[in-house]
Amino acid sequence: MKFGQSKVNRAIRRRFAVEAELTARPGDARRLLVDYHEHPNIQVQLNAATATLALFPEEARRCQSRGAVEAEQRTGPPVTYLTHIAN
Repeated sequence: MKFGQSKVNRAIRRRFAVEAELTARPGDARRLLVDYHEHPNIQVQLNAATATLALFPEEARRCQSRGAVEAEQRTGPPVTYLTHIAN
């Protein structure tokens, strides 16, 4: 399924709106997102880890690292700008 850039932008804005709403709630309800650190979808894990980084830094960083390793296993090592220059 292809997503147009406008759909991606709307999804990202919605994600940030949800995060802002959770932050504004009493007791900073972003803590509820910790349950998503184990979600089967890597992008959901990474979004939850990013949102909870200030509250649970060690667990969020562990989740981000795990997501990066899983993504690399699926797609191969990341291609960087410097890789293209070297070739």
